[in-house]
Order: sequence, then structure tokens, then C-alpha cells
Amino acid sequence: MVAKSYYNLNGYDRIKYYKKKEYVYSEKRFEQGEVWIRDNNLKPSGLKKGQEKTFSEFIKKGITNKIGYHIYYFVLLDAYHVLSIIVDNTLCKPKYIILDQLIERKWEDLDYLDEDLFSITERTYPYACRSVGRNDYNSSIQLWKLQR
Repeated sequence: MVAKSYYNLNGYDRIKYYKKKEYVYSEKRFEQGEVWIRDNNLKPSGLKKGQEKTFSEFIKKGITNKIGYHIYYFVLLDAYHVLSIIVDNTLCKPKYIILDQLIERKWEDLDYLDEDLFSITERTYPYACRSVGRNDYNSSIQLWKLQR
């Protein structure tokens, strides 16, 4: 992929460009009401029963029998925070690392991804609310699997 200037563009604008270039292999939107338990202020406070592995299951479907590295682009909180996930499927047990400009992260077992995405959403939620001057914010997550 060729680097492009994304000044004044959000995560959704960038993915439109990637789609136009046919860099998107698959995608899924995880709606806030389906995935999160939410407190009185609508802040995510956990994964709903039956959704505890929803993100990692989506990724596992995309990497099964596909040895190598896989890149996922994702946005949360209406593109307030944009990150990438690199999945290493060259090992017996897949591992991932999240590329995040706010925190240096380490490689983890893919089974830990769902809790990690919840933690990022929970931690970032108050800042997203503050940025728009409200107490609630859309906490849906969208994942795109990228390809060359």
C-alpha cells in the first residue's frame, strides 16, 4: 500500500480510499447494542453474554487455513480512535498486536483480543464524549480485513 496524506480525514474517509483501491477483503460492523453491556451513561462496561469472543471469532474465520500475517483496520467510537491489528498466523496459536498511537503494546494470544478491544473502548469512551460535549457516544466497532 502506498502512504497517502489523510489530513482532515477520519477513519471512515480512509477506508473509503482503501475500498476504492480494492484493499478491503472483508468487513463487519459490531453494533454497540449487540456487543456491549452499557451503564446508565451508555458507557460500555463489558461484553454481553454470548458476545465474549465476537471479535476474535470474526478474525479467526478470516485466517483459518491462511498461514501468514493478516492486517485488520478498525475504528471505534465513530472513528474517534483508529487503529490496526496485525495477526501472526504462522504459529500453532495465532497472536496479534494492536498498533495504537497512544500505547505501546505487545503480542498477545488471539483469544485475548475481545477483552483488549473492550478495554480500549472503555478507556477511550470518556475522551470521545468530551470531544463532542455529550455524555453518550456511539461505541460500535467496525473491522476491515485488508489485502494487497
